[in-house]
Amino acid sequence: MKVNINNAEELKSELVRLSRLRREQELYLGDQYKILKNKVQTPSRIVGAVASNPEKVASVLNPK
Repeated sequence: MKVNINNAEELKSELVRLSRLRREQELYLGDQYKILKNKVQTPSRIVGAVASNPEKVASVLNPK
């Protein structure tokens, strides 16, 4: 996006706008990272729980 800046006041205004935009985008990307991290960790936690206690898993899958 090209913005014509004609004076110091317009420059300051544009700098403020860009700073706000940067903060908004950083927050958005941070939230998206947390969502992705949670999606990846959930299957990992399940596999870890199963691997850490195979006797219990075997008893659930093959009841006597």
